[in-house]
Amino acid sequence: MSIRWRAVARTRGVPLQLGTTNGGNDGSTFTPYGVVDVAMGWPLRYSHSPAEVVDLRDVVSLGDLIQAIAEIW
Repeated sequence: MSIRWRAVARTRGVPLQLGTTNGGNDGSTFTPYGVVDVAMGWPLRYSHSPAEVVDLRDVVSLGDLIQAIAEIW
């Protein structure tokens, strides 16, 4: 995520965590064709299991960030 997206989050008051994962994302296969790929998600535990846990506030914040980016893009 670029510094620009962090500034958008800060300006809009959207809580933001930056981190990395051990996996990729489905959009990365399109970057050779000039498509912008910014992987975003929410922090969670036990990914891809029946016991997956997420805080709904993080999901709402992700939606708010996506909306803010779409509005300025």
